[in-house]
Amino acid sequence: MSDYDDDGDHDVAPNYENMRGMGFICWREIPATNDEVHEDIQLNKKKKKQKKKRKLDAVETEQEIETPIKKVKTKKKKRSNETNMTSSLQIINENNKDEVETTSNNDTIETAKKVWSDLHVSENIIRSLLEKKFYDPTPIQRLTLPAAIRDRLDIIGAAETGSGKTLAFAIPILTHMNRLLESNEMSYGQFTSLILTPTRELAVQIKSHIQTICRYTKFKTAVVVGGMSTQKQERLLSQKPEIIVATPGRFWELLQENNEHIIDMSNLRFLAIDETDRMIEKGHFEELEKILNLTNNDDNNQLRQKFVFSATLMLQSNTDNEKKKQKKKKDDSQDKLTTLISAVGISAKPKIIDLTKKFGTVETLTEARVNCSLEDKDLYLYYFLTLYSGRTLIFTNSIDCIKRLQSILAILKRNPLPLHAQMEQKQRLTNLEKFSNSDNGLLVATDVAARGLDIPNIKHIIHYQVPRSTQLYIHRSGRTARAEREGLSVMFICPEELFLYRKIIKTLNRDEDLQAFPIDITYLSNLKRRVRLASEISKLHHQVAKVANETNWYHKAAKELDIELDDNIRDIEQAKTANAKDIQKKEIQLRNELDLLLKQPLKYSSSLNISCSYPLLFGDPDQLASRRKNDMTALDELKHRS
Repeated sequence: MSDYDDDGDHDVAPNYENMRGMGFICWREIPATNDEVHEDIQLNKKKKKQKKKRKLDAVETEQEIETPIKKVKTKKKKRSNETNMTSSLQIINENNKDEVETTSNNDTIETAKKVWSDLHVSENIIRSLLEKKFYDPTPIQRLTLPAAIRDRLDIIGAAETGSGKTLAFAIPILTHMNRLLESNEMSYGQFTSLILTPTRELAVQIKSHIQTICRYTKFKTAVVVGGMSTQKQERLLSQKPEIIVATPGRFWELLQENNEHIIDMSNLRFLAIDETDRMIEKGHFEELEKILNLTNNDDNNQLRQKFVFSATLMLQSNTDNEKKKQKKKKDDSQDKLTTLISAVGISAKPKIIDLTKKFGTVETLTEARVNCSLEDKDLYLYYFLTLYSGRTLIFTNSIDCIKRLQSILAILKRNPLPLHAQMEQKQRLTNLEKFSNSDNGLLVATDVAARGLDIPNIKHIIHYQVPRSTQLYIHRSGRTARAEREGLSVMFICPEELFLYRKIIKTLNRDEDLQAFPIDITYLSNLKRRVRLASEISKLHHQVAKVANETNWYHKAAKELDIELDDNIRDIEQAKTANAKDIQKKEIQLRNELDLLLKQPLKYSSSLNISCSYPLLFGDPDQLASRRKNDMTALDELKHRS
């Protein structure tokens, strides 16, 4: 049906190409009024007169088409006015909406600017914060910034992970550095600030946060950590960064080598220690204590501002039995903590801020458990990953467990990324970046990833193995539910780990067990075969790889010694190689079988009595349940079934 079929008349469409230069078609930006309609009619009459002045040889043609054009013009104009009115109203509404949004956004920015300014933050840092849409300081920042900036107090702070502790010490340091620069009390290129942290990844992350908020300054920040080339880090230090973020081990190593930039502590005005509870653990405390003894030996220590932060600094178990069992261990930790605070040189009246909740975890975190046998953990893990999408971080207690899980999950096409201490630093950072950039990223890590890392939008934390301490549980779980967002932590518990689980529950002052995560057993039967095949394939692949490595080792050793292999060894190797080929054939068969299974959709048979909730009038209950199941997040599922 044409655009001109609104009523009974069938008009001839005008030739728009010929009329283009005549201004025949125009769109108004405001609704047409009656006066404007009259003006348009007068304008049309003028255009008709102009047409009559055309060349004589076109007069007849004009007369022939004059009536249809007149009709078309009148009707078209009427339609154009109606269309103009609708279009104009839409444009006005959109403009009004944009104006409202712009005004609202400007109000938000002005309000945020005043909030940060009231906390005594310098203007160039506020500008960076607002550009990153950091409009509202977190509780730890609101309490820390006035005391640290206005009152110049030393700070001892404790708050949950994801609460903004990094900016709570970084903003005061940068604000003071700006003011020292303005008053000529420091100059560019002086080693002014030292931030110590237990892990390499956390050091890199802190540097990233600092660079974000000091965008409009000329301060340079360098990372000094193990696992990276010493020569490269010396080159970075040769650029004379004002701020150094370091792990104690590598920083102490460079100090012993008398690096010219860091050996002079006379200009060091700010010292921050992050994740303090981890610092007093084995492997960090000795080097940290040496560094602090060195910083306290200069005359400027009284001028130096210190920050000591952690997520579990004040956390203590209140269970009598546990106090008796671990009294010596706790006394040692408390002695170390007291020694550390003393070594830092905290002033007599520091500002102490403790925002840790009674339960040790943030309120936006939902916690659950899955009780299963050790053998079924792989099945329940695959069940969770298959049914619930989203960025997921899996924690284990050992590197061997990571390697096994990585193999099985890769065979199941889950694309896992490993993260552990035996990996090269470059590969660790690469895997973290891949994980952060994928909405359905899957990271399998030891507790090297448990502390301080701020990876955005992690939806699920899975404790594949129960953590060995309450602090580790808090830090692991703290990788999700950050910045007031919701998150889910699920602990897989086998009978052998019940004692660890009970200890965590008691230490966190919980009166009840964690809620059980709902498992639909109708899915398990379909998934169990897949997991079993993947496990068998992984074992076979490991056997083949082991034989290949042994064979290569013998041949490599013989070549280096310039000798020939003994006949007995050669026969054994040949037999192993032949056996490995048979194993490899079996592995290929199983892989083909698994590939066929993975291509098949999961069959869902509802184990829930949902027919009452979903009457047959609206469709098949199983299909409706399946659709509803697929749309649900893990958190939704937990809330729905609890």
